[in-house]
Amino acid sequence: MRRIAMIGFALATVSVLLAGCAAGSSQEPLYTTVDTPYYDVMLPTSLFSSFAVDYDDSYRLDGDTGEGIGFCVSVCDEGSGEPLWYVLCATSSYGPDPGFPRTVDKGAPSAWPAAHVYVSQPIFPIDAPDRVAVYARYVAVK
Repeated sequence: MRRIAMIGFALATVSVLLAGCAAGSSQEPLYTTVDTPYYDVMLPTSLFSSFAVDYDDSYRLDGDTGEGIGFCVSVCDEGSGEPLWYVLCATSSYGPDPGFPRTVDKGAPSAWPAAHVYVSQPIFPIDAPDRVAVYARYVAVK
């Protein structure tokens, strides 16, 4: 009987702790995620409010060759509207040339292995800081 009482007390304690966790879940999430078929963009919520984020799910695909491009996420400065960086999925004939400035190749998504996910920053103005490596950390290939 004592063992049953101890188990009951333990279960009640866990229930109280879980309720406390559920009550504390009203806090703002740490990340805001843009989910696409081939990659996710996970922006810290603290930064998300200063960005204008747009996801265009259109794509161009050559049915004969399987080559294509699409599924673009554009991130712009909320105040000025200036483009900061973008992410897209493309095959080699549509994507950026290897070594293209301010571009990171994040790799091939499992659902479209002929393509790669690219994170790019506009190359103009020339004197703008190169932050593409920072932006690439927010992108996860599926």
